[in-house]
Amino acid sequence: MNQVVLDLITDHHELHMRWLDTLSYIENLGARRISFLKDPLCVSLDILKHAAEESRHAYYFKKKRTDLGGPSKGKIVLLGGSVSKNYLRHLDLKILKILKTYFPNQTKEDRDTMSYALTTYASEKRVGELYSDYQEIIEKKNLKLNLRTILAEEKQHLNEMEKKIIELNFGHVLKEKALQIEDKLFKRFLKSIYQDSLNWVTKMLKDRGQDHPLNKNEILLGHIVN
Repeated sequence: MNQVVLDLITDHHELHMRWLDTLSYIENLGARRISFLKDPLCVSLDILKHAAEESRHAYYFKKKRTDLGGPSKGKIVLLGGSVSKNYLRHLDLKILKILKTYFPNQTKEDRDTMSYALTTYASEKRVGELYSDYQEIIEKKNLKLNLRTILAEEKQHLNEMEKKIIELNFGHVLKEKALQIEDKLFKRFLKSIYQDSLNWVTKMLKDRGQDHPLNKNEILLGHIVN
């Protein structure tokens, strides 16, 4: 399903710029979240490295957006609207909620550490799949982007979180719960992205006095959330 959505987005210059803005926003949000997790006096080298790499990913997507003709500053319009804006925040909040249920007597510091590991694990696993599909589209359409370095770093982040989860002795159940939470949120995210894209294309064609050729694709919207 990623391929269908990405294929539509990358067929249209305006949508592709908004997609790059959306990815930059999510990567930047992730970097800020990592930075706020620890007291600056106690932050580890690994945490700093992770935050720096996520910030660099945000910069890369923003830079590619400007290369396509978009502004380098100013308020952006996310593809997928509020669902995209809140995807990572809702993932974090829902994982914190299950941690409070399983570990009601935990200190805030310990809960934040566990939440960081689980949220990062679930989101990095998703990012690996999404960016791999995006890279395939990029190569197929000969677009001027390359996600291979980002993919390698995200894979390393995932491996680090898997090790961290083992060290913290979460067990298989919490890992699976984190993935289930993320899966539901991502399906909403993908549906919102696709619907927003279809709406934009429909309006664009209407303004040009053309028929809407995407009706067959609209059927696929239902499959995204099933």
